[in-house]
Amino acid sequence: MQSVKQLRIMSYIQSGAVIQAGETFSIRGHAEPHSIIKYALINGEKLFEGFSESGINGRFVMRLPPIRASFDEYTLVITDGNETLRFTEILFGEVFHISGQSNMELPVRRTYHPFKPFEHRESSTVREFKVPVKCSFSDDEQEDFSDGKWLRAVGDELLEMSAAGYYFALELQEKLGCPVGLLNTSAGGSSIESRMSRDMLESFGWYESYLEKYKDPDYMQKQAAADSQNLQDWYKELDRLDTASENVFSESFVSDGLCVLPEYLRNINGLERFSGRIWFRKRFSIPENTPLENVELVLGCMIDSDRAYINGEKVGETGYMYPPRYYRFDGSLLHHGENTLAVCLDVMCENGGFVTEKDYCLKVGGTVIDLSGEWEYAAIRTKTLNSAVFFPELPMSLYSAMTAPAFGINVKGLLWYQGETNAWHPERYFDLFSEFAKTFRKRCRKDLPIIIAQLPNYAGHGREVGTSWAKLRLEQERCTSVGNCALAVMIGCGESNDLHPIDKKTVGQRLAWSALELIYGITVKRQSKCVSAEYSDGTVKLNFDGAEVHLANSPTKYFEAVINGRKVPVYARMTDSHTLVFDCSERPELVRYAYTDDPCEPDIFSADGLPAAPFELHIS
Repeated sequence: MQSVKQLRIMSYIQSGAVIQAGETFSIRGHAEPHSIIKYALINGEKLFEGFSESGINGRFVMRLPPIRASFDEYTLVITDGNETLRFTEILFGEVFHISGQSNMELPVRRTYHPFKPFEHRESSTVREFKVPVKCSFSDDEQEDFSDGKWLRAVGDELLEMSAAGYYFALELQEKLGCPVGLLNTSAGGSSIESRMSRDMLESFGWYESYLEKYKDPDYMQKQAAADSQNLQDWYKELDRLDTASENVFSESFVSDGLCVLPEYLRNINGLERFSGRIWFRKRFSIPENTPLENVELVLGCMIDSDRAYINGEKVGETGYMYPPRYYRFDGSLLHHGENTLAVCLDVMCENGGFVTEKDYCLKVGGTVIDLSGEWEYAAIRTKTLNSAVFFPELPMSLYSAMTAPAFGINVKGLLWYQGETNAWHPERYFDLFSEFAKTFRKRCRKDLPIIIAQLPNYAGHGREVGTSWAKLRLEQERCTSVGNCALAVMIGCGESNDLHPIDKKTVGQRLAWSALELIYGITVKRQSKCVSAEYSDGTVKLNFDGAEVHLANSPTKYFEAVINGRKVPVYARMTDSHTLVFDCSERPELVRYAYTDDPCEPDIFSADGLPAAPFELHIS
């Protein structure tokens, strides 16, 4: 009979780990009760040794001494006398906890675009400990992550790293000259409430209905099973009704008409409030002299899920609305002359379509064939599918398994890129963040610096641009008042029609510059901030602190005054390097800048090229 291994240590400690330099690091683990566990940390002639004793429950904690940051690699050996664990290529450097939702989770591979450069610099000393997403509604805090693996910014592993984290780490390493490690606990769609315990949530009084559900220990399993069954039933009915699939690849295909794509279904006559399946078909021609190689089908983004076929053969599919559709396939499926592209689009919740202002084309060799324009379509309408419960956005869901285990890992700071999910209730965000920051710091036993990524610009999918993101941005700026926080302003590097903009290099660099200034006192790029607004004789004067400012747009686009509750567009001009003014015949109550979800072309930049944060100021 094979013996069961007794000696186990925290998942963070693996070969290739990066440990925070200059601080004592506690390694938690389990062994046989009342065992003596020894460690040796070796780098050439350097040797650090220590020991610990496991308690009656087998738990133990051993402490590595503070090691200075360097590119020297260490070997860590841990033994209880019967078993020995050996970990190699351990580095000591600066470690940052990166967390939030999908824009922090987004891997480097998702920043690929078929018409833009996709170049990355490898570095084996930039590393990320990637924690898998796991939800739990238990009140019991888990001691360790359920799993996790160290990635290095080399080869295929680089492509799996957080893109924002990767660019942050590269910039930090260049400026500090030491290894940089990332502890990544981000999860797409997660709310700030998901990172909070029951006790924390109860103090607000907004979440009783959720907390009541969680008392059932099988809540998540039951809900997931019910949602899965609803989805299966929906697809079963849809497949039963779908007769178009039988002839979409043949000449006997009977269409319901023509439509012009890309477009949202709500804007196509007869497809308003549509749920179900639509088969789209388009014929296109390939010139005779075109090499049938290096083929890529580019279908922008679609809502919700799709399957794409070339000449009757499936070349790609995507199961949900967010990812771009870039499908590579063998050129042998194509032929010179006429070809047929068919797309099966499944729409669950009356908000489907082809996202506008994206690329829809076929790349063949050096030729790009435009696929926008008229398409045939056949629609199969069915009932709207109720949205499944998305656990990572629920209060408490990521606290026990993904947040609590991080408290025991030394980090230099926290990068927090989160807020999209909380834009539904921006007025709550400051209170939630304040409690989150207070608890996180208390449990980490240090005044942990927090760098907040302010939401970029985003308009949504072709609807009227609102202000919920604008309000959330103002709350994020307010969050810096909790102390030892910095705000990295991201307007201008988003994409109006994409929740997941691919420019994560700008995001990572701005986060790094904020961290360097807040934590290390190193100023790389200076910011400018509007600190007051004054009214006198028909003129409002805006005063800026920090770097000199300049206006990028003439006339300006995103200034407004609020007069007797009415929003009035105004146009700012510079009077000196730290002052803007605009004319206003009446005294306004407020002046706002970038108070829209999609300020895609910011008006104000510092002399170092950083956009000024959106603001709302009372007139003095």
